[in-house]
Amino acid sequence: MRGWLVSGMVGSALLAAGGSVVGTRHLVTGVSPLAGYLAAYAGLTLLVLTWLSLGAALLRGVLLDRATAHRLLAAWSAPLAVGAPLCSRDVFSYVAQGRLADLGFNPYRTGPVSLGPGPYLAAVSEVWRSTRAPYGPLFVGVERFVVHVAPNVMSAVFGMRLVALVGVALVAVFLPRLARAHGASEPVALWLALLNPLLLIHLVGGAHNEALMIGLLVAGLAVAAEGRPTVGLVLCTLAAAVKIPALLGVIYLVADQLATRRGADRRKAAVVAAAVAGGTFLVVTAAVGYGWGWVTAVGSTGRVRTSLSPSTAVGAIADRLGAGPVALTASRLVGVAAALVVVAVLFALRHRLGSGRMLAASMLVVVILGPVVQPWYLLWGLVLLAAAGPGRALPVLVWVSAVLPFLVLPDGTSPNDVVLFLFVSLTVLVTWLTVPQPHPAVEAA
Repeated sequence: MRGWLVSGMVGSALLAAGGSVVGTRHLVTGVSPLAGYLAAYAGLTLLVLTWLSLGAALLRGVLLDRATAHRLLAAWSAPLAVGAPLCSRDVFSYVAQGRLADLGFNPYRTGPVSLGPGPYLAAVSEVWRSTRAPYGPLFVGVERFVVHVAPNVMSAVFGMRLVALVGVALVAVFLPRLARAHGASEPVALWLALLNPLLLIHLVGGAHNEALMIGLLVAGLAVAAEGRPTVGLVLCTLAAAVKIPALLGVIYLVADQLATRRGADRRKAAVVAAAVAGGTFLVVTAAVGYGWGWVTAVGSTGRVRTSLSPSTAVGAIADRLGAGPVALTASRLVGVAAALVVVAVLFALRHRLGSGRMLAASMLVVVILGPVVQPWYLLWGLVLLAAAGPGRALPVLVWVSAVLPFLVLPDGTSPNDVVLFLFVSLTVLVTWLTVPQPHPAVEAA
């Protein structure tokens, strides 16, 4: 494993070094941007090839134990943990929202623009400067705490990265336990999810709050599967108090708890589950002190247009062909409605096809048919599917994980819509060619 450890670490170091020159914050100045991009993409290529090589070795029978996976994670993550934020400026929005809260503003009522001119507002992308916080109360409380103890923007950014690393650590600890509970391959789960380039680049390098959400969700599902459903439900509810998509995990967990009960026992279990989940939300919301404004602010993320979202891409094309802005709104609404229908069907099939896989599939459907698709959103379902057993979906998950990292520049900008549309089209083709066809190696995974 030493070769993979060194190779991946060198790749991450090159990526972090290049990103510190041309990333979302230029920590290194006086270096040619071209040199920064060359280093970043050379490192990214080496990291992805190392990951693919390790995966190929696993399919040949090489074993990846938990301790080795953790060493690889530490080595591959370390350079990214100290470099500039990569591929997104979202972490600067987190810091600005924390600054608002620390100054006594309610982040659910006003955006970073209320801070006025200064380093906190200047670091936020223009599209988000007037946007209210779309995150749950737990994460707003975390933002406020980090900014309160950090003296400036960059120290707060690294504080938020520490929070993301806590989430990744939760995945590292509980993912193999969840895979074992599902009867899935622990080595494949560790490779596909924990060492995934998307996770390393966007959750470690980008410090996205998905890290904390996914970490709490995986921990909650694993603990519940091991016979502590109440603790698991609390953890899953805390995940939803970071970002609302984790609420699907709460719903599945409660449904699984009720499935084996009947009559009065079932009603009692339902009341207890509702009290635990609802009580957790109430306690966190009351402790943070900003009310329920995040519920109505969730839709603010729809201001972003990305052709990775099929519903947005179709609406944008119709708009350009003369249908007007209403086409985009209509297309997105159709996508959301379709997602609700598909998620309902998957939920109904959970006992026949496996609750773990159906939850993972539901998360992926919510992302893919939603109005905004960011590369790191795919980790919502990918991590859970890795734990449940990817099965025939393994080739398309590998394709997405290996190619998508190249489609976002270190500074957070994306290629033009034609490139993104081509990627989505090829992803559909890869899915069509691989998922319906059984393959011994994939089925074993």
